[in-house]
Amino acid sequence: HQEAFAWTYEDMPGLDTKLVEHRLPLKPECKPIKQKLRKLDPRLEGQVKEGLEDLLKAGFIRTIDYPEWLANIVVVPKKNGKIRLCIDFRDLNKATPKDDYPLPNIDLLVDSTAGHAMFSFMDEYSGYNQIKLAAQDQAKTSFTTPWGTFCYTVMPFGLKNAGATYQRAMAAIFHDQMHQIMDAYVDDLLIKSKTRENHINILSQVFDRLLQYKLRLNPQKCVFGVESGKLLGFMVSQKGIEMDPSKAKAIIEMSPPTNLKELRSLQGRIQSIRRFISNLAMRCEPFNHLLRKGVKFEWGHECQASFEKIKKYLLCPPILKPPILGEPLLLYITVNDSACGGFLAQYEEGCRIEHVIYYISKTFVQYEKNYSHMEKTCLALVWMCQKLRHYLLACEVKILSKLNPLKYILEQPFLNGRIAKWQVLLMQYDLEYVSQKSIKGQAIADQLADFPLYEEIRTNDDFPDEQILTTEPEPIWEMYFDGSKSTAGAGIGILFITPEREMIPYSLKLNFSCTHNMAEYEALIQGLKMLLKFKVQR
Repeated sequence: HQEAFAWTYEDMPGLDTKLVEHRLPLKPECKPIKQKLRKLDPRLEGQVKEGLEDLLKAGFIRTIDYPEWLANIVVVPKKNGKIRLCIDFRDLNKATPKDDYPLPNIDLLVDSTAGHAMFSFMDEYSGYNQIKLAAQDQAKTSFTTPWGTFCYTVMPFGLKNAGATYQRAMAAIFHDQMHQIMDAYVDDLLIKSKTRENHINILSQVFDRLLQYKLRLNPQKCVFGVESGKLLGFMVSQKGIEMDPSKAKAIIEMSPPTNLKELRSLQGRIQSIRRFISNLAMRCEPFNHLLRKGVKFEWGHECQASFEKIKKYLLCPPILKPPILGEPLLLYITVNDSACGGFLAQYEEGCRIEHVIYYISKTFVQYEKNYSHMEKTCLALVWMCQKLRHYLLACEVKILSKLNPLKYILEQPFLNGRIAKWQVLLMQYDLEYVSQKSIKGQAIADQLADFPLYEEIRTNDDFPDEQILTTEPEPIWEMYFDGSKSTAGAGIGILFITPEREMIPYSLKLNFSCTHNMAEYEALIQGLKMLLKFKVQR
C-alpha cells in the first residue's frame, strides 16, 4: 500500500469531482472586495516565492487577470522553521452562506475510541488540496503577491465551508467503515481495533479504500499500531480517556496572570480540559470575578490559592471512561447559592464500581443568583441535561442528589412560571430521582469533598449502638393552603415544607364557580391528594 502515501504535491492526483467538489456560492447582496497589496517581511520573501512556485508546479494555483475578488497572503511559521502560505479570505467568507453539514461530536468520537486495544492515527497529505474547486468559483479565491495575481484550482485552507466539504467527502468514502473500524474528523483518520491480532486486517481494509479513491496520506504524520495516542486534544487508550499531558503541563508551568489578557489565556486553557476537572466553576470563581466589567484587576491571595489548587489537581488528573451503551447513567447534582456542579457516571459491567464519564459545573450569572433554591435546582438539572444531551437521550438516567426538590420537579406538575417551562424541556429525557443517602464509591466522595452542600451538621457524640435503645420520630411535613374568589375567577395556593425545610409552592386556577369557603376546601383537598402522591406519612 505504498502508493497511499504522498511525499510531494506531485504525488497527489486528487479526489474525483464526481465524488466531491468544493463550491463557493455568494449571498446576493454581497459585492466583490479587492484588498490592497500588503508588504511582506523581506526575510520571508524567498520562502514565499518558493512556496508559490511549488503550488504552481503542482497545479494547485494558476495565474489570473482582472479578478473581481482579491485577497492577501498570510505567512504562518511552522515549528520546523518552514512556513505555511495562507490567504486572508475574511471578505469572501463573509459573503458565503454557511454550509450546515455537521462535524462529528468530539466527546462522542473520543468516547467511541477509548476502550480499544490498538490504534493507528493517520493524517492526509495537504488534505484540503486533494479536493478540486469548481471551475466557475476559482476566480473568487484570487490573491495578490509581489509576483502577480493567482487563484486556486483546489480547495485552499481558510475557506468558511472547507471543513464541511471535507467531512462530507470522508463520509462518502468511508460510509460503511466509519464508527465501526475507523473514524474521521476532517483530515484526521483514526483506525481502531478491539484486539491486536485484528489490527493489520483492519488497516488493510482502510488502505484499500484510500487507494480506490486516490486519497493520499502524509507519512511523516502517521502512527501505526500503538496502544494509546492523542486524539482531538485527548489521550485515548484501552483503560479510558486521559487529559493531554501537554495541556496540564502548560497550566502548571504558567506564572500568575498580571493582566486581563493573560487571565483570559489561562481561562481558555482551563476550559479546554474542563471535562476532567470536578467543581470547575467554584475553583475558578475568584478568576471570574476579575473578568467582570468595571472590576479592577488585582491578583490577590484568594486568586493565587485557587490557582495553586488547580495546579495541584492537574498533577494527578482522573481517568474517565466512555459510557456503556444500554446501561443506566448516574447524574449527580449539587447546588449552592452561586453555582451548580455534578458529574455523569456509570457502573462498570458486572459490578457496582462506579466510573466517571464527565465532570460538569456552572457559575450562576447575576440574575440566576436571585432565583429561589427550587428554581436554581431546576435550572441546574435543565442546564446539565442540555450540555450532556448526547449522552442522556440514549439511556435511562438516575438523578442522585441530596436535593429533595428534584424529586418533586420530576414527579409533580408546576402549572405556571419558569419551572413549568423547564419541566417541558425535561420531558424528552428518561429521568428518575434517587435520593443520595450514602456515599458509595470514590467518585461521589471526590465530588462532595470538592463541592460541599452548605449545611450545618452536628458532630456525632452519641455512644455506639445507642440507636438500639432509642427511636426516631417519622419526619413531619407542613402544608399551608388558601383559596379565594374574585370577579376574574377562583384559585388556590398551596405551600409544602419538607422535613429538610425545603419549600415547594403550588398554585392552581379553578375552572368552576365557587365561594371563598369552597375554594379553601378545594385547596385542602388538592393538598392532601398531593401529599398522598408524595407518600407522606405525617
